[in-house]
Amino acid sequence: MKLREWNARLHGLVVFRSLLDDPVVAKLLDLTDRMEAGAPGYGPVCDAVAQFEAALFEHTTNWGSYLSAAVLEAETVCVRQAASGTLAPALQTALDSELAFLQALCGLTLDELLAAAGSATGQAQELAFLPRWETADLDLPAAYAQRMSEVGKKGYGMFAKHHVFTVENGKLVPVKYPDPQRLSELPGYEKEREKVIANTRALLAGMPANNVLLYGDAGTGKSSSVKAIANEFAPEGLRLVEVKKNQLYQIPDLMDKLAANPLKFILFIDDLSFTANDDNFAALKAILEGSVGGRARNIAVYATSNRRHLIKETLTDRSLLDMEHIWDFANTVDVEDVRSILEPQIRCNMAIAEEGLRGNYGANIGSVLLDMEGNDVRVRAKAYAAAGSDARMNGCEQPVVINSGSGNQGITTSVPVIVYAQELGVSDGKLLRALTLSNLTTIHEKTPIGRLSAYCGAISAGAGAGAGIAYLCGGDYDAVIHTVVNALAVVSGVICDGAKASCAAKIATAVEAGLLGYNMYIRGNQFRAGDGIVAKGVENSLRMWASWQAGHEGDQQRDH
Repeated sequence: MKLREWNARLHGLVVFRSLLDDPVVAKLLDLTDRMEAGAPGYGPVCDAVAQFEAALFEHTTNWGSYLSAAVLEAETVCVRQAASGTLAPALQTALDSELAFLQALCGLTLDELLAAAGSATGQAQELAFLPRWETADLDLPAAYAQRMSEVGKKGYGMFAKHHVFTVENGKLVPVKYPDPQRLSELPGYEKEREKVIANTRALLAGMPANNVLLYGDAGTGKSSSVKAIANEFAPEGLRLVEVKKNQLYQIPDLMDKLAANPLKFILFIDDLSFTANDDNFAALKAILEGSVGGRARNIAVYATSNRRHLIKETLTDRSLLDMEHIWDFANTVDVEDVRSILEPQIRCNMAIAEEGLRGNYGANIGSVLLDMEGNDVRVRAKAYAAAGSDARMNGCEQPVVINSGSGNQGITTSVPVIVYAQELGVSDGKLLRALTLSNLTTIHEKTPIGRLSAYCGAISAGAGAGAGIAYLCGGDYDAVIHTVVNALAVVSGVICDGAKASCAAKIATAVEAGLLGYNMYIRGNQFRAGDGIVAKGVENSLRMWASWQAGHEGDQQRDH
């Protein structure tokens, strides 16, 4: 091949046009341009050879190895079309022709290039002192065909060289030294992590995959898990794109490009949360829902947050809470979804209740009740709850799982229900549903009262416990709501005089009211509209009760 043909074929690259932007290939093109120009003297050509070799030797001394790697990693229209399953005949012809030329170019030596110049330069002898680069003998078309068949795992362009990226000005930027975290180095939370891994495998397999929110306290390994998964599955075609919250609006356009890529992508958003009316939330929604063409099957969003609800809740942001929805949820929720919340409540709150009965704390209300009234389940329900409060209020340092921001309310809404569940021998699942009902009922009662009130919160917790016990005893929805209304009517107006030993006695009274409320109903007795704070219907009664406690009779809701 003559010098002019080498030069023309380089300038005429179409499929592999991007190679001309490669710094080493660009130096070779400059060399052939100078030789073809026939500059007088050997200086310009010698300089061009030296520049080419200096650029090449920064990476390797083998020109063939360098060029073939650049060819195999190049992003071309042929790769993109082949990845989608089609390749136009004209492009196939151009691809075959250019691969044949590039294979020959991989074997080009300086001596051959000088010989190709012939008498045009007459400078071969003057340039004999220059070092010689090495070449490679390879089947580039076969290697490229193999690479195209593996493009879904190895990628092309920068995606072949890197597996972690950030976003700058709407464009992807490779991370040269990503966090080397591995899954084998992460202890704990194996069950939760396995769900994320299974979802990632589904994404890689081209199956429907979910977007993922990992929430929990700082330091529990949320971000490390995502990074470790990216490292683990990079050889299988997974790429990670880390996105900051303030970059979310840049992502929809980028996703359209990624959707055409044969690789699989995780968009990773760390420490995600929103305030009310945050414009970034709309951007996230657009990402999750996809374009008008639908959500891309090769992209999933993995986010981490310190809280489960990405939009910060306010005290009154509980519009879905009413007794009917609470009842339906408690009966239909997958108990595995609430187990991680409620099992610590069972373990911790029962532990401090038992400690309260063993030790000498406060007024020892629990022990007094057992001595005074005996050991049946009704008495134990009150006694254990009171003992837990006595211990908590008087120096016991054991942890408590709260409700509505209060440890005493957490004890009151859970311990009596647990005691009844043990007595009745109900299943683990039924106990979790009963606790779901009692906790949510308590929260629902407390919500309209506000953050600061003189009202004793244990009263609402006692009514919540009554609802949970009614459920355990086989009560239906009517039994539950009448239990709540009856209980609140019995002990409405109990004031909070501070966290002290007397809390235990109030808790015992509240639990007794809850039990009384249920027993009234099953015996055909109830308080009716007009009896004190009782109104027609459970929701109206709760609003009436809450507004009365808040000191605004007739108001149905109060914001703080």
